[in-house]
Amino acid sequence: MVWIGVAVTLALLGGVVWIAVVTGDKGSGDAPAAPTWQGPAPSEIALVVRRLVTERLAQAAGELAAVEELAQHHAFDMAVRNYSHEVDPEGVDLATRRARLARGFVGELTEWDHVVVPHGAKTAESLAEELLTGAGANGTELTALLASPRWNAVGVGVAAESKRCSLCLVFADHWATIEGGKIVEPPDAGWQVSGQLGGGVDAAEVEGVLLDDGGAEISRSQPTLVDPDGARPRAFTLVLAHPGDPRNLFLTMRRDGREGYWGPVD
Repeated sequence: MVWIGVAVTLALLGGVVWIAVVTGDKGSGDAPAAPTWQGPAPSEIALVVRRLVTERLAQAAGELAAVEELAQHHAFDMAVRNYSHEVDPEGVDLATRRARLARGFVGELTEWDHVVVPHGAKTAESLAEELLTGAGANGTELTALLASPRWNAVGVGVAAESKRCSLCLVFADHWATIEGGKIVEPPDAGWQVSGQLGGGVDAAEVEGVLLDDGGAEISRSQPTLVDPDGARPRAFTLVLAHPGDPRNLFLTMRRDGREGYWGPVD
């Protein structure tokens, strides 16, 4: 009877262990892993896209770090969160991203986006072409952007997540880059801005305007090149007169009546 009891006990224990193992395997509740991107590296696709865009542009356009960051940031966000639009699900648009990621950029920007879910094996070349001209792409808008002679920089952002591949192109008319600002003490009291003019932009074409919080103009001035024959021939300073503390005011940069920058003085 003792041996029978031991055998029964061992059998029951073995059954409990077996049940526990099976239950543990079946009841973990882990979601299946999301499919991973199986196509070419996004960096390879981006190189092809840049070559195709460069070939189709009406006027040569270079690369600018701030514009590249804007394009790559939004391409990644679209791929990860599965949408295709300039405005993200929270309502953040290009102007807001610019203020956050490229605060020193002065000029005009516009954006073109497309997301694809490719089928079958793809090369970097075929995927780049699909991103630019495939189903769902706004070809009319892209053609118009490529045909415009105004752009002097283009940012190319490509990202891939799961089965999706996204493209964000940011077209830029770059006038200048603001590098810093400081308060100027009396007698020339005001706000001094320093930066670099963009290639081909004349200092006489650009002006800075100091505004109050209601949008009323306080003062305006044009950039002055500080080292035209030196190591930084495009470097400038811009002094906007103001008798008091300018830190509650706003700066806008204009060219030919167009606004290319707006931000608080800080």
